[in-house]
Amino acid sequence: MASPPKATAKITSKLLSGLGASTAHPLASIPLPDPVDAGCEIRDYEVLGSYNWLDSQAPTIIIPGQPRIWQEPSLPLQLSLDRGYTLLDQNAWRSRDSPLEPLFRAIAVTQQSIGNTSFSLSEQRIDVVTDRNNLRKLSVMIRSMRSNENLTPSKSKEFRVDAQLAPNGRTLLLTRYSDQPRQMINQGDTGYGTSFERATTNDYTPILVQNHEKSERTNFCPTSYHRIVKYSLADLNLLVRYEVDAVQPVQSLDNLSVSGQESVEQKRPEIQPHSTLRHIVSGSLISQDRIIELKTGTSNSKLKWNKIRPQMYFSQTPILKVGIHQKGKFSKVEVHEIDESYNGRAVESIQDLTDNLRFLVSALEQMRHACQQHGRSGKPLAFFWSGAGPLQLYEVGHPKRSHNLPKDILESL
Repeated sequence: MASPPKATAKITSKLLSGLGASTAHPLASIPLPDPVDAGCEIRDYEVLGSYNWLDSQAPTIIIPGQPRIWQEPSLPLQLSLDRGYTLLDQNAWRSRDSPLEPLFRAIAVTQQSIGNTSFSLSEQRIDVVTDRNNLRKLSVMIRSMRSNENLTPSKSKEFRVDAQLAPNGRTLLLTRYSDQPRQMINQGDTGYGTSFERATTNDYTPILVQNHEKSERTNFCPTSYHRIVKYSLADLNLLVRYEVDAVQPVQSLDNLSVSGQESVEQKRPEIQPHSTLRHIVSGSLISQDRIIELKTGTSNSKLKWNKIRPQMYFSQTPILKVGIHQKGKFSKVEVHEIDESYNGRAVESIQDLTDNLRFLVSALEQMRHACQQHGRSGKPLAFFWSGAGPLQLYEVGHPKRSHNLPKDILESL
């Protein structure tokens, strides 16, 4: 159970910005929980929606959207280091009013587009709504807590997750938090990940957008592609959003898509009351067996399966492709089917993840219980972990607009 509030040593972090007047007095503290008794494997996995962001000033998403399609590179391939700005969190950067709103809009529109007109989100009885990124951070926290090491607060490990309890009193909404969703790539800490993705996938097809107020049309390119899935983990029903790097090509369809990119689609954005988010209906829902995660690595380095495995597990991504290079010269692409036992370190990481999941489910249950105790009025809360000690719950003293989901979305749960 979450511990009662107690004074803690003062912690300084940019992630604490906007929280209550005194971060020395959290509302609740959650230490390493006891693991749940139930088995913890993902069950009843279902894709509910997907979307792209459009690279436009007005927040606009394309539903169900179009992922990048893998194109086998001609090797060897020399690439340049990543440079410029990178968007760590497209949803926070482009939907500042509410980073979670695109998730719910995509589900509603996708279900309509596939003919499921009777779909009801409330009938899904969702316990936790979250980004995959939050689950990965919580998983790292659990692993650190279980290690019994003498941990100290760490800027590299600390994280914050904003939280809100839905009016139904059951559904916990967790919003990914970043103090800088858009960052300049540090020249001393850069790699080839973005360059590799662009070199091995097709370009997005532009969309010609009709302006509502004016007769003019403007070409915009889709950008990051996101999927929303529902599954059960022990006794919890989760709604999880994650970003997709690429998908496997389907010969008969995707070749037509790539060759026909000169034909620009014309669309008029649709709007909804009390929301700044616009959407365009375009694309189709992609089958899960085509989803790919892309990584890069050097020829003398080993894959960090303890980080890769949770990332792929929480989204059930079936395919991993790793570009192997030496100083940017890529010589081969390793392909790993995630369901196969491809090497000893991967098998070891699976067992480690399975053990951690029992603690993670318990932590999510305690996080929800803490919010039920302190957030029944729907007030915005935030969980913070410094890299050591328990997970702390705080009240957000100065809420931003991003803490406010539209009322109709909250009531739909």
